Amino acid sequence: MKGFAPKRIAANILLLAAATVCALILGEIALRAVMPEYIEFQSVLIPSELTIRKLKPNINRKLIHPANGEPSFYLTTNSLGLRSNREFAFQVPEKTKRVLCLGDSYTFGFGVEAEETYPMYLEEILNNNSGDTCEYEVINSGFNNGMATDAQYLYLRDIGMRFHPDLVIVGFCIANDLIDMFKNEWVVNEDGGLTKIFNLNDRLIPVFLRRTALFAVIKTILLPAKVEEKNIDRLDRKMMDRVEYLLLEMGRLSKKKHFKFLFLIIPPPNLVEKRDLKGSWSEMRHELIRFCSQKDIPYLDLLMGMENNDYFVGKAHFTKNGNKKVAEMIYDRLADMTPE
Repeated sequence: MKGFAPKRIAANILLLAAATVCALILGEIALRAVMPEYIEFQSVLIPSELTIRKLKPNINRKLIHPANGEPSFYLTTNSLGLRSNREFAFQVPEKTKRVLCLGDSYTFGFGVEAEETYPMYLEEILNNNSGDTCEYEVINSGFNNGMATDAQYLYLRDIGMRFHPDLVIVGFCIANDLIDMFKNEWVVNEDGGLTKIFNLNDRLIPVFLRRTALFAVIKTILLPAKVEEKNIDRLDRKMMDRVEYLLLEMGRLSKKKHFKFLFLIIPPPNLVEKRDLKGSWSEMRHELIRFCSQKDIPYLDLLMGMENNDYFVGKAHFTKNGNKKVAEMIYDRLADMTPE
């Protein structure tokens, strides 16, 4: 009888643990069935040693995204994980010029179909104006090249250059790219050069837990996604130093590998709606313009061509017309760049 109580307590603890695990499993199944939008985007990403995350190859299905009012859209990726129904060989076809577009959700094209993204509109404009001199291929590497500028630099250096691009366009969103990069830890060599990145959150919370619907829903409830709250009072100087380092490195790579380089400064809709908006977004925009002008880095400030936020859908990403406008602005800017 003396050992009965401890055994009974241990049995109850095991029973409680088993019941908790079963409840969590059933809850996860129920959430995935009832609220698939919370887990949908995680399902199309896979880990990457180079860029932390990248798009799965050979996807061909409708994508629900997410609980923020943006429309569903069809997602097709090729064997390299690029958003396209075309395959791109690393060897460039004869009489072909290539444009490689780097970036995250704005380049990828959340809320629109593949042909309605600004990379595809740019390809259409370039080919309509090229005559018989050449054919343009525009490669959309949005999200396949990671979630922030540091991952996109590594992608360009180690993978993107294999496409032999004539032009590289890097999209930088003022609202979240600095924040996304803040989550990454850098590994540098003895000369201070970036060699590898890893995600700090992955070390705190295992990836398999972060990919569950339960985690996504709890995170949404506890930390509601309000874009305007990311516009903090003061700009993080350490993170801006990283952006400037990456811009210089991509500029050096463009000279070494003989391709043109264009840096897109993408404003959030809040900044388009209120151009006198105070905070880190406005400060970041002015700092990027100053730095690019000082270092002779070709850039395009999209805010100057956005008359109002009708170009955005769901108060976040570009609409079809917004992407078309961006492509037209890029084409006009390219005409001003000195040919090599």
